Amino acid sequence: MVGDEGPSGSDIRDALATLASVWSQVAESVGEALRDTEVRRRLRQTASAFATALGSTIAALGDELDAIEEE
Repeated sequence: MVGDEGPSGSDIRDALATLASVWSQVAESVGEALRDTEVRRRLRQTASAFATALGSTIAALGDELDAIEEE
């Protein structure tokens, strides 16, 4: 909207306070979840699968780049 100056300083401070509060709750929830042995086990499995997939993707990209260079 023309002439709209955006949110006030007070609105921004309120939004940041809300964000900080929610972030604190998220951090606390993650901390509690990581105390659970099963959660840690699944997190390790997920991280391993992600690393494997990322490695495969990077290798495939390298192969594609090599093929382009050979043309």
